[in-house]
Amino acid sequence: MTAQKSVEDYWCDAESPKVQLWFRNEESWSPEDERWTTRPDVTFVREFLAPRFSGRSVLDLGAGSGRFVHLWRAAEVELVSADWSPPLLKMLEERSRAHGARSEALDITKGPLAEEFDLVFATMFLIHLHPSKIRAAIRNIDRMASRHLCFTTWNEPGCYDDEETEKLQSFSHDYLTLFSEVGWKPILNVGVAYGEKSLEERNRLWFLEKG
Repeated sequence: MTAQKSVEDYWCDAESPKVQLWFRNEESWSPEDERWTTRPDVTFVREFLAPRFSGRSVLDLGAGSGRFVHLWRAAEVELVSADWSPPLLKMLEERSRAHGARSEALDITKGPLAEEFDLVFATMFLIHLHPSKIRAAIRNIDRMASRHLCFTTWNEPGCYDDEETEKLQSFSHDYLTLFSEVGWKPILNVGVAYGEKSLEERNRLWFLEKG
C-alpha cells in the first residue's frame, strides 16, 4: 500500500486502504441485502424522498459506486450522481448508465456543476470533507440547490477538528452553524442509528429548505 498524504489521496488513489476496502465490500454488496434495505438513509430515500421528487431533478453528491441509483430511478427521478474518486467513478458510471441516469466527476470543494437541482442529497459525505474546505463545499452546494437538501451526517458530540488536523476521514463539523450561514432551514433533524453499535446522537438525518 502507498502512504497516504492527503484526504484526496485517501479517496482517489486506487491503492489506498479506503478504496481497497470499498472494492472488497462491493464484491459482497447486494441491493436486496437486508442490512442495506433497512438502513435509515436507504429507507428515507425509498419511502419518502424518491416518491416526493419523482419526475424532478436530484443530485446525489458523493455517490461513491452508485448504490442509490436504482432507488432514485425506480421513482423516475431525473438523477445526476457525482463523485470525486476516479476508482469509484468507474462503478458509478456503469450503474448510472445501466439505469438510464447520468454521472459526473465533481470535487465539490473546488466548484459546483453549472445547473440547479430540485434536491441535493448526500449521505455520509460531508464528514469526509476537511475542515479547511467544508465552507467552500457548502457554498458550492448552495449554488446547485434550488430549494431542498438532504444529508446524513456523523460527528463526535462536542468535538470539532481544527484546520490543522492530520486525519484523513470522519471529520466533525458544526452543522447547525454551517447550514445557518447559508440560510438552510431544517425541516427535519433527527438522530438515526446505523446498526447496533451506532449511537443516534452521533448520526443525524437532515432535510432542509433554502430560506
